Amino acid sequence: KKYEFRNYKKHNLNSKNQDNTLNKYTKELREKGFCIIKDFISINDCQTYKKIINDFIINSNKLVWKDSNDSDNRIYGAENISEKFKNLPLNEFTKNIGSAFLNQRLKLFMIMANKLIFKDNNLGSGGGWHKDSNAKQFKSILYLSDVYEENGPLQIIKNLNSNIFNLNMFLKLKKKFPVYRYSNDDVIKLIKQKDLIEFKEKAGTLILFNTSLLHRGMPIKKGTRYALTNYFYPEERIDENENKFEKRIKKKLY
Repeated sequence: KKYEFRNYKKHNLNSKNQDNTLNKYTKELREKGFCIIKDFISINDCQTYKKIINDFIINSNKLVWKDSNDSDNRIYGAENISEKFKNLPLNEFTKNIGSAFLNQRLKLFMIMANKLIFKDNNLGSGGGWHKDSNAKQFKSILYLSDVYEENGPLQIIKNLNSNIFNLNMFLKLKKKFPVYRYSNDDVIKLIKQKDLIEFKEKAGTLILFNTSLLHRGMPIKKGTRYALTNYFYPEERIDENENKFEKRIKKKLY
């Protein structure tokens, strides 16, 4: 909490001049930790982006990061495999919202293109329950396919940063701070069902959220799920993340 407050005061980014639409989404993020923008792109665009992902996985498979059972297929640095990803309208749009939300000037670090495939015993996108940071962070996820109960919707636990939740984490789980990963049994002990939010949305839906909230891609039960995730970091912290992601594509391939 001290870190977040100190960071907020340190940067003091003036976002009062945002237009009303951006202000609306920023307010939702601050109040709920997430917001949903339906029909952000067209179904035709979704099909185009899915084809780019499929073609790259087939033709450049060695550049694709995969989990242990080949369920979670990720193209880290997808902005460098196609000009269509590089010039997505969401890149600048979401950066502006995230900057206002965190009161820091953010920079798009990379786009991650993700194809999730059903495999037995898969853990879902992200490898189970986790949070990216213990202080507020920001990501956007754009669904490129319809996402329902069976094919791995994003799940978020709200109220994660409340004092009661953190007290329960220490008392019930005996975990020492900081904690970034949790088992499914941990989550069952910690939350009430009403605190679990599941994002079952149509293709073209954009989700903005605070990644210090506990979240996961639900284990996929059948079919596939396609999505684009934008990773943002404060401008002064870009360099320290340069080598954080295995198989990140750093040079333009198109």
